[in-house]
Amino acid sequence: MHPLDPLTFLIRLGAALLLGVVMGLERQWHHRMAGTRTNALVAVAAAAFTMIGLMDTGAGNASRIVGQIVSGVGFLGAGVIFKEGANVHGLNTAATVWCAAAVGALAGAGFPQYSAAVALIAILTNLALRPLAYKWSPLEKSVPTNYFLELTCGEHDETQLRALLLNLVEHTTVALTSLHSEDLEPGGRIRVTATLMSPARNDKCLEEIVTRLSLETSVDGVKWSIQAPVID
Repeated sequence: MHPLDPLTFLIRLGAALLLGVVMGLERQWHHRMAGTRTNALVAVAAAAFTMIGLMDTGAGNASRIVGQIVSGVGFLGAGVIFKEGANVHGLNTAATVWCAAAVGALAGAGFPQYSAAVALIAILTNLALRPLAYKWSPLEKSVPTNYFLELTCGEHDETQLRALLLNLVEHTTVALTSLHSEDLEPGGRIRVTATLMSPARNDKCLEEIVTRLSLETSVDGVKWSIQAPVID
């Protein structure tokens, strides 16, 4: 066993950590299960295992360990894949974790430029191809979608309007996933915000809810927006 120079070890480990964090931030931004910490840890572990293989002078040890990393991370990635009805979620996240392992292995082997290139390509692929995948997908209309709704009203009418919103949602296909109220200073006004999830994109339903709420005289303003389509 011939250990690497400690500074070299730390530099390679740091490169893997940094690139893993950058890759994970993109996943975290899109609220995926395997986010910053997961991708960072996978990259660091892959780099460490690769360097262990390099320090062991036995023939083919480094390549053998990298092969085990590929298999092991494949099982780890399977943990973020799940099926919901006819839709399968998590495939891109699992693939990103796999790329994080490749990034770590390259950094650990002493190829930071190649490691950075793989990380950059993975991030660009997730960012650039996501809108195209959503736009061209034949299942576009069946993709679950999150909606954000916001209204302002008088503090004495808050309870009534929350009840009205719950009643309106109850008679639609959308589901209420969060409901919050906060005071607006000054003036005794209240901001009510809600997040709703629809099993398929349904802008018409949200527009009907907003139209009904806007008829209330106590409502100063109400608006909705698509928070993010729930696609991997």
